[in-house]
Amino acid sequence: MSHNTIVIYAADDATNSQTVKEAKAGGAITAGMLVERNGDNVRAHSTANGTASKLFALENLAIGGGVDSTYAAGDTVRFQAMRTGMIVYALVSAGTGAIAKNAFIASHGDGTVQESAAAPDDNKVFAQALEAVDNSGGSASVRIKLEIL
Repeated sequence: MSHNTIVIYAADDATNSQTVKEAKAGGAITAGMLVERNGDNVRAHSTANGTASKLFALENLAIGGGVDSTYAAGDTVRFQAMRTGMIVYALVSAGTGAIAKNAFIASHGDGTVQESAAAPDDNKVFAQALEAVDNSGGSASVRIKLEIL
């Protein structure tokens, strides 16, 4: 089932806390990418299996964009710090091997995610797959539902 929003479920709606942030894009970013701060900018998370702050780019509302909206370098990117229990519609890059349902997830090093053999680690292995995805033969990125750990 596809979704029309990056944040599918927010675990703490009752508190009305605002975790959406904005910064300039340091390169091309697609909604659903894992991002990282780079000075005053954000960019696609760049270290495979590296420490991540659970920041995901959101839809580009300025242009009425949905989950496939993109930001060009210099655009203002909306991104959110995800909390434990949130469900996110993230990206798996083309050619990425199978991700099993319930697999632990880490950064692929290009803003997308991949299955990790490591145990959960709040900063490196930060999510669990809620569905199985195999993009090993794919020529484009695909979506995957993740629950943030």
